[in-house]
Amino acid sequence: MPEAEDVILHAAEHVTASVRALWLRHRPPGAAPGVQLMAVHRRLSVLIQACLGQTWPLLPSDPRPRPNWLAARLRNVPPWDRLPQAEAFTDGEHIFLPRCLQVFGDDARDHSLLRLMALTLGVRLRCGAVLHCPTQPVARDLFWAIEGTLAEDILIAELPGLAAHIAAARWLALTSRPALTRLSPRERAVEKVVRRLLKLPPGRVEEAFPTFPTARALPAAVARWTEALATTSPFDGAGLYRGLAPVPHWGRPRPELSRLAPSRAWPSHLARPASLPSRAQRLPNRVETREPTAEDEDGRQGPFAVPYGDPQHSVEDPAGLRRPLDRGADLDLDTLAEEFSRLDQASRVQTDTQVQEILEVEGLRQRRSMLQPMRGIEDGERIAYPEWDYRAAVYRPSYCVLREAAAPMGDPAWSMQRLQEHRGLIRDIRRRFEALRPKRERYTRQLDGDAIDLDAYVDDFAVRRAGRTPTDRLYMADRPRRRDVSVAFLIDASGSTDAWVSGGRRILDLEKEATLVLCEALEALGDRYAVYAFSGRGAREVWVWRVKAFSEGYGEGVRGRIAGLHGEMFTRLGGPIRHLTALLARQRSRRRLLFLLSDGKPNDEDEYDGVYGIEDTRQAAAEARLQGIDLFCLTVDRQGSIYLPRMFGPYGYTVLWEIIHLPPRLPEIYRLLTTGPG
Repeated sequence: MPEAEDVILHAAEHVTASVRALWLRHRPPGAAPGVQLMAVHRRLSVLIQACLGQTWPLLPSDPRPRPNWLAARLRNVPPWDRLPQAEAFTDGEHIFLPRCLQVFGDDARDHSLLRLMALTLGVRLRCGAVLHCPTQPVARDLFWAIEGTLAEDILIAELPGLAAHIAAARWLALTSRPALTRLSPRERAVEKVVRRLLKLPPGRVEEAFPTFPTARALPAAVARWTEALATTSPFDGAGLYRGLAPVPHWGRPRPELSRLAPSRAWPSHLARPASLPSRAQRLPNRVETREPTAEDEDGRQGPFAVPYGDPQHSVEDPAGLRRPLDRGADLDLDTLAEEFSRLDQASRVQTDTQVQEILEVEGLRQRRSMLQPMRGIEDGERIAYPEWDYRAAVYRPSYCVLREAAAPMGDPAWSMQRLQEHRGLIRDIRRRFEALRPKRERYTRQLDGDAIDLDAYVDDFAVRRAGRTPTDRLYMADRPRRRDVSVAFLIDASGSTDAWVSGGRRILDLEKEATLVLCEALEALGDRYAVYAFSGRGAREVWVWRVKAFSEGYGEGVRGRIAGLHGEMFTRLGGPIRHLTALLARQRSRRRLLFLLSDGKPNDEDEYDGVYGIEDTRQAAAEARLQGIDLFCLTVDRQGSIYLPRMFGPYGYTVLWEIIHLPPRLPEIYRLLTTGPG
C-alpha cells in the first residue's frame, strides 16, 4: 500500500499538470507570445478572398533595425521609428503583415487587429489607392490617412460586423499618438488631421474637409486634392518633417510606392530640353543599380557622405546610399565617370531637376543592338512557373513568367577559330569518350544464342546426374549495350558573365568555348543532349535561349548560336531550372542530368538577390530530383562553397578555382557524372 505522502505528491502533480494544460490549451508548448502570422496565414488568405473577391500573397514583415543613440540624433529619427516593432505595408503586389503581433496582450484582440490590417490594405489594393500615392512626403501622408479612413468606411459598409473592431483599433491609435509639443509645425499640422480622422464617425470625411471632393472620389482625385492641400498653410510651413506616426491598422506608407505608378515610362519632367547641350561620358565598368531604400529618400548631404577623394566630385558614400545631383556645366565629367566606375552598386534617383549629364557604360550600345534580334527570333509563348517563398513557406503561383526563344546567330569565324585553338584537346577528349561508347555485352545462360555456354552445359550435366530437373538455358549471346543518358546544359548568360578575366577573355567566352568543346566530344559519345542559356530582369521577364534542342543535330547552326551568346541582365535561376526539368522529364532515358554552368549565386533587381533566390533555387533543384533528374552545378565563384551546399547539396556542385581551365575540365566532369552508378 502506498504511503500517504506519495499519494499526496502524485495528486499534486496530476492537478498541476491538468491546470497547466488547461491554461495553455490555446497555445502550443514553446510558442512565442502574441499572434503568429504563420499560424493564421491560411485563414487570412481565405478571408481576404471571400470578402474582397481578390487575393494577394501575405508575407511577414520584421521590425526595422533599431538605430543607436548617435545615429538617431544625427539623422533626426522620430521617436516612433526607434521602437523595434514590425509594421503592415504593401508594395502593390503583396501584403506584408507583422510576423508576430503583440499589442493588446490578448490573443483574440491581437488577431482581430491583424485581420483588420490585412483587410484595410486589401481594400487599398482593390481600389487602386496604392498606385496613386503621392511622392511628396506631406501629401503622401495626408493621402494615406484619408484613404485609410475611406477604406474603413468601405469595410463597415460591406462588413458591418467590423465596426466594433475598427472602433477598438482607432482607440488604440489615439492612445499612442505622439505629444504635439515634440513635433515640428508641419508634423503638428498632419498629426491634427490624423487625430480628427480617427475621431470621425464612419462616412463623415467630407465634414472634416469642406473642400474634399466626395467620399466616392477616385484615388487619383484624392491624390490631386492632397497634393494641393500640402501646398497650403500650415502644411507648407518651415521646419523638419519626419513622417507620419503609425496608425497600426492603416499600415505605413512606403516611399518606394511612387515606383508603382501605372505608367512606367521615364517621367516627362526629367526629359532633356532641346536647349541644353548634350554632355556624355563613357564608364569603363558597368555599375549595378538598385532601387532606393528609406534611407536614400533624405537628399541632405549629411555627415555620413564621406567621399573617396575630392569631396567636390564624390559620387556616393561608403554605404552606397547617396548620389549627389547633377552639378551643372562646371562639373568635370571625366573625373565623375572615373570615380563612379569604382562603385560596385549605385542607387537609382529621381529628382525634379533637368538631366544635364549622361554616363554611358562602355559597350552598352553594342549590347542593346544585339539584344533586339535576340528577342525577335522565334519568340515563344509566355510560360508561367511558380516561385517558392521561403518566408511564408508557400508557392507563389505563376509568379515567374518565362519565354523560350532561339539564340541569335553569331560570327561563324569565332567558332572556327576556337575549334582550331582547341583541336588537340578535342581530339584527346573524343578519344576518351569513344572508349565509353556502348560495346557488345555477353549474356550467359540464355534460351538461345550464338554459341553454347560451356559453364551452363557442365552445370546441367551435373544436375542431370544428380537426378534433378535440368534447364534449357544452355546458350550465350552477344548483344549491343545501350548507353541511356539525356543531359541538358544550362549556361548562365547574365550580365555578370561579361566580366573580364586573364587572357583578354570574358567569363562567358570561356563558358562558350567549354560548351563548344563538349559538344564536339559528345558527338563521339552518342548521348542525347540539349544546350540552353538563360538571363532575365525581374520575375516577368525571364529568357531561356535555345542553342540546341534534343531533337536537333549538331552542326553549323549550333556552333553559330554558341558564338552569338552574350551576357546581359540578371541570374533568376529557379524558373530556368524548372523549365529544363520539364524538358528533361519528357526524355525516356534511364539517366537524366541537368548540368548548370554559372559564375555566381542567384540575383535580380528585386528580392531575388538574397536568401529568397537561394531558397527558390534550392526548391527548384529538389523538384527536379523528385522527378528522377540529377542536377549538378559547376561554378567559377570562389565563394560558391558558402551558398551552393544549401542550393544543391554537398555533392551537387563543384567550384573551379581557375576559370581558364574550364574548357578542359568541363568534359572530364561530365564523363565522371555519367559513368558512375545510376
